[in-house]
Amino acid sequence: MKRALLFVILVLLCLPFYAVIHKIGDFQLQGTASHMAVVGNYAYVANSDSGLQILNISNPQNPQLISTCDTNGNPGYVTVVNNLAFVSVTGYGVEIINISNPLNPQVVGSYTGFLYPLCITVVNNLAYVAASEFGLAILDVANPQNPQLLGFYNTQGMATSVKVNGNTAYVADAEAGLYIINVTNPQMPALLSEIDTSSYPKSLFLKDNLLYVVCDSKFQIFNISNPTTPLISSTYLMNTIIVSMEVVENVVYLATQEQGVVIFDVSDPQLPLQIDEYDTFYSINSMAISGQKIFVAEYTGIQILDMSSLGNVPLIGSCDTPGEACYPEVVGNIAYVADWGGGLQIIDISNPQNPQILGSINTGDDYRYVTVVGNLAYVSSVNSSISMHIIDVSDPTNPQQVGYYENLSNSFCVKVVGNIAYLADNSNGISLVDISNPQNPIEIGSCATSGRPFYVSVIGNIAYVADMDTGLNIIDVTNPQNPILLSSYDTPGTCYNVRIHGSVAYVSDFMNGVQVIDVSNPASPSLIQNIMPHPTSYIYPCSIDGDYLYTSDINWNEIDIFNISNPTQPTLVARYPWNHFSNGITVNNGTLYSADDFYGFSIIDLNSVPIIDPVAVPSTGIYVSNYPNPFNPETSISYTLPTSGQVKISIYNIRGQLVKQLDDSYQASGKHTITWNGMNDNHEQASSGIYFCRITSGGKQVTHKLMMVK
Repeated sequence: MKRALLFVILVLLCLPFYAVIHKIGDFQLQGTASHMAVVGNYAYVANSDSGLQILNISNPQNPQLISTCDTNGNPGYVTVVNNLAFVSVTGYGVEIINISNPLNPQVVGSYTGFLYPLCITVVNNLAYVAASEFGLAILDVANPQNPQLLGFYNTQGMATSVKVNGNTAYVADAEAGLYIINVTNPQMPALLSEIDTSSYPKSLFLKDNLLYVVCDSKFQIFNISNPTTPLISSTYLMNTIIVSMEVVENVVYLATQEQGVVIFDVSDPQLPLQIDEYDTFYSINSMAISGQKIFVAEYTGIQILDMSSLGNVPLIGSCDTPGEACYPEVVGNIAYVADWGGGLQIIDISNPQNPQILGSINTGDDYRYVTVVGNLAYVSSVNSSISMHIIDVSDPTNPQQVGYYENLSNSFCVKVVGNIAYLADNSNGISLVDISNPQNPIEIGSCATSGRPFYVSVIGNIAYVADMDTGLNIIDVTNPQNPILLSSYDTPGTCYNVRIHGSVAYVSDFMNGVQVIDVSNPASPSLIQNIMPHPTSYIYPCSIDGDYLYTSDINWNEIDIFNISNPTQPTLVARYPWNHFSNGITVNNGTLYSADDFYGFSIIDLNSVPIIDPVAVPSTGIYVSNYPNPFNPETSISYTLPTSGQVKISIYNIRGQLVKQLDDSYQASGKHTITWNGMNDNHEQASSGIYFCRITSGGKQVTHKLMMVK
């Protein structure tokens, strides 16, 4: 999604995200959701391929399609009044559907006097229709079985939207501007005034004495306390098309094609302030607000967003970058961010609450990935003849290019081991480049894959390549001059990332989640299982730290954390939902660093991430609990052993690091109790946060969550 560049005719004050808007449910449609209305526990969706569809949203985590009503063409707009749905149908007119029984909606009437109605507003048995080239049409719908045309006003272009306040109708005309019409006598509507909006108005919203107007890439606020002389209050210009608008209290919600949902505080209509946004993966067609929920209609279906959370506690700090942040590499107090369109950004994170750009270098290429070794940064680039730039970062305020490698291929990833750089070349497989002389890197070997490599991990003498088309490719690089493809495992989706933990590869496979693959025999990899946080997850980057896997779900805009100490049964232990997705993530000492595409670089405290409770664990026959939980300063851990044997009890932090070895002794079967006083093995007080007690006995293992508070 593209970040809007806000050019304002007034002073704009940029505020940080004040809340976490997070996705809680979705529903995939067979067709395109053109428009949607939400009333009570039901969402009414104009599906351009299927007619009017009704979803039960009483459980927003699991919306259910309960009925469909065929229309005489492609529905484009729906409004609901009492037990009737009024639907605009392209090439036909207006259909009126009885929805008193949502399980069995029935068409009861229609009006076919115009072919391209675009918007309908119903007030007191009158339907006001923005009827495209016919202008404003007013229908009497007191008898829904037989709607009658009362009158019309012919605007000069194409009427796209209509709202009504008392005896005044406000009509957006995509070619002629805004019309304000007196509808006291619906048989003879009369023009009160016109507004030249200087662009194409297509969506309106009325609230009190204010009219909110969407015109392609801008929205305007007008004071209409006197409809004959409306006064403009403010104008915003954006670099994305605005699709629709909702206003609740003093907040404006804009649905956009490329930026998702953008939110403004308009308590002062002359000085609107952007306060939040939620980036969606697909372009939005329509949006509805109900309570603390945002319902978004996309081409593929419906998303349900929750905006009740008032804080973003885990987010420590953030820093905007000039381009699209793709990947962060963290070394000490410095973060190096490959910024597509913005070059290499070097950021001081010594104060994580206020990260600051120290320096940057932009050679004009699109940087995709960065690896830092010593005083050199190795940056892969795309859309250029140069695949890798080598940059001296010994002075982070003044980075200098010292060399580059050219091979006319897009390089999406670079890893460095010793004096060799391994590049995932999107069209040539992987290239092995001798970098012993950074001023003159030389290719010494290559190995083609059957598709488009996107990521590479190198462990020992093995390179693991995530190929977008052919899945996981395993290459023997013992002889760098002659790397040999040992095997490949064709994953079902699009393979974007691979991380290795022991003898297991965790492969980000986009719409197919994470493929967990046994690579103990590199010549014969085999699937262990699949990790799918949601049925509609899109897993893009992932990272591993200790016994924990971190995945970025760009369809749900969340970071999911899994305990992978047992690869056959990965356990979801924490979930961090936020407002946008991550292009690349890395974890270092309990902190997650994220490259957030158009939103820059973010720092997230993992200890503040909400914990999934209860933690799902394998049924091993070992049962464990603790009291109190949360605790301070100590807690009593109770456990039951099914058989006698050697028992090992350990405390780990959320990064998978051993904190305290509590016991390692032979114990009889039955119930036992042990106390942890909150100290680590160095007899130091552990910090507050999340810990895990792992009990191993007789080849069985169980993990239990503990929370220390202070």
